[in-house]
Amino acid sequence: MLGMKVPQKNPGTEKVNADYFKTPTRPVLDGEPSYEQIPQGFHKPEEPYWQDHHVRRYAYWSALAGAVGHVYGHNSIIQFYGTGGEAVYGVKETWEKSIHDSMKCLKVLLENSDFTYSFPAQEIVADPSGSSQEENLLALSNEKYILCYSYSGRAIVFNEKVADFYDGYWVDPLCGSRSYFGSFEIKNATFSPPNKKTSWNDWVLFLELIKS
Repeated sequence: MLGMKVPQKNPGTEKVNADYFKTPTRPVLDGEPSYEQIPQGFHKPEEPYWQDHHVRRYAYWSALAGAVGHVYGHNSIIQFYGTGGEAVYGVKETWEKSIHDSMKCLKVLLENSDFTYSFPAQEIVADPSGSSQEENLLALSNEKYILCYSYSGRAIVFNEKVADFYDGYWVDPLCGSRSYFGSFEIKNATFSPPNKKTSWNDWVLFLELIKS
């Protein structure tokens, strides 16, 4: 274990932290984060719309901060647009098309990394707080796996608290693809995410223990 019996507070996840760090620890989830493809002003379609990467950000931040799960929302789905009802909130697509925008990649990733036996692990990241909230790094860990989410594509550096050897993978949260890039002793190691040619440059670093 990586000293995870006492969970560490995570930047950028105040709502989850408010309940997670009570004694005893309580199950918590963010029940209504940003909805995908809804105006940021809600009733103002002339304003920018929340995009898929905005929604992923809140999902991965919450899950890696210790939430029991996540609630996904989409403008088209909440009103089942396309079934004859009046269009509201600047909706643009039918619910049947938008249902495919949901984030099943997060579910698969967490199931494959023993999520129910994991704890927030900010203490193993050398600098979890960036210059802005978008640069925060969120880490989750257990006896076998480490997950660390970089929303902005910022490099991830682990500190001296982690001295084991891991197989390293980059997971693209947009599509769930996993790319192996080598085996490392990760103490003081720096992991720089790849650059995507399209979409937002958010990544999950997936580490699997191979030697302790």
